Amino acid sequence: MVITDYQLGDGNAVALFDYLKSTPFIFATGGGDEEIAVKALKAGAFDYLIKDQERNYLKVLPLTIENAIRRSKMNERLRLLESVIVNANDAVVIASANKRIPEIMYVNRAFTEMSGYNESEVSQKGFGIFVGEETDREEVQRIANAFRDFEAIKSELIFYRKNGTPYWVGISIVPLKDKNGKTTHFVSIQRDITERKEAERALIEAREAAEQARLAESQFLANMSHEIRTPMNAVIGMTHLLMDANPSAKQLEYINALKFSADSLMGIISDILDLSKIEAGKLDFEQKQFNLYDLLNSLQKAFKYKLKQKELNVNFILDEAVENDVIGDPTRLNQILTNLLGNAGKFTLEGEVGVNMTVLSQDESKYILKFEVFDTGIGIEADKLDLVFENFKQANAQIHRKFGGTGLGLSIVKNLVELQEGKITIASEIGKGTTFSVVLPFTNSGVHSETSNLEDDVMGTLLDDKVLKTARVLIAEDNMMNQKLISEIMKKWEVSFELAADGEIALEKLRAKAYDIILMDVNMPKMSGYEAAENVRNDASNP
Repeated sequence: MVITDYQLGDGNAVALFDYLKSTPFIFATGGGDEEIAVKALKAGAFDYLIKDQERNYLKVLPLTIENAIRRSKMNERLRLLESVIVNANDAVVIASANKRIPEIMYVNRAFTEMSGYNESEVSQKGFGIFVGEETDREEVQRIANAFRDFEAIKSELIFYRKNGTPYWVGISIVPLKDKNGKTTHFVSIQRDITERKEAERALIEAREAAEQARLAESQFLANMSHEIRTPMNAVIGMTHLLMDANPSAKQLEYINALKFSADSLMGIISDILDLSKIEAGKLDFEQKQFNLYDLLNSLQKAFKYKLKQKELNVNFILDEAVENDVIGDPTRLNQILTNLLGNAGKFTLEGEVGVNMTVLSQDESKYILKFEVFDTGIGIEADKLDLVFENFKQANAQIHRKFGGTGLGLSIVKNLVELQEGKITIASEIGKGTTFSVVLPFTNSGVHSETSNLEDDVMGTLLDDKVLKTARVLIAEDNMMNQKLISEIMKKWEVSFELAADGEIALEKLRAKAYDIILMDVNMPKMSGYEAAENVRNDASNP
């Protein structure tokens, strides 16, 4: 702060203004020198005092000094803000709000570098010069509405540079108000976000490409599994026919070995097919009413037979609190328990395997059930427990070589459980066994469960009653091995049948003759089983 008389011994105070521009000046002058005061103010003085005879100017000197200090600080802030705006990396645009279309008053250097336009060019032409073919017109209208309503807005859209090249810009616009609350200006902060947008687009394209590759892989696996499964079904079917053909003891030994290998390969194929469906998100779950105890009793009988040669006990401990049928997916529940029991049987050399089913909670609408699949097998090391649910992983490579398997079964089980909003955990101890705990929700059907009186072999009952022997059967199947297998089975059952190699031939036969039963393959040349079935339903000539 400098307080000086206007007249100095070697000149006047104006000469000092150029030398000390950043320092606030207050100067004093005699009465009648107002013209000199105006000249000094124009030169940069903050204020002036008129010296009177009574020295009253000394009374206002403190207030004058205070105002000068305040003004100096304000000017410093303004210089700082101006420097920030001028040198900012982001583009800054200031526009007047006094007209219907805001008039651009100022742009900083970053804006000119980004857009190619200087202040005079944008002031004359306005915001419309940035709009081009790829600019989102809805976003432009949204910004115009914000100007109209004096509202703040953020937007991302494509603008065009002076040279005609497009670029993505992120815009933040805020209104500035005076002390009365009236909007006087708009300030727009703009940033070139082209690189970010291109990176986002590249990421989306990469994700889409990865998803397409994953789906293509899953589709390939599904197709290959189907192509392998078709002849494998024929192989397994032929082994059953050979077993019924009174083979010698040695031949039966060979047939059993063939059947075991075929069943193992079919299990691998089924695992691959299920995994591909899970990865493609095409695994469906049905909601069907079923008797839980019938399912578990059938499963126990199946595993007693399967594990008979290993002399393992198969024990099912069932909570009897589930009084009603449940609604859920019995096929997937059976698959989960079959995989876990199969795993338990594989790694158990003596002792028992089984299922302990308990009701965790129940009400009028829902059951929460827990299925513990246990065994007295070799067990799993504690640090390997996290691996058992991963694809193609097994807890121990040496055990894998001894017992085999794809390493997919437990991963599939985990997915099946979690896709039904359930949970699976594992507990194990080396040399003592393993327990898998599955918690699943089921809807309470409200229908009281009754034990089924149906025989296990329904088809056998039908054959005993000679129901099929009088039936006329049409079989649509393109695979020659499956045709041979089905023909042999039909002959064995003394059933009257005809074969069709594809859907079109099947339709021709149906139009020429009535059949009681149609067995239709799904994947056939010329016309699929789905198309053929739809045509059968829509054809009025078919009874």
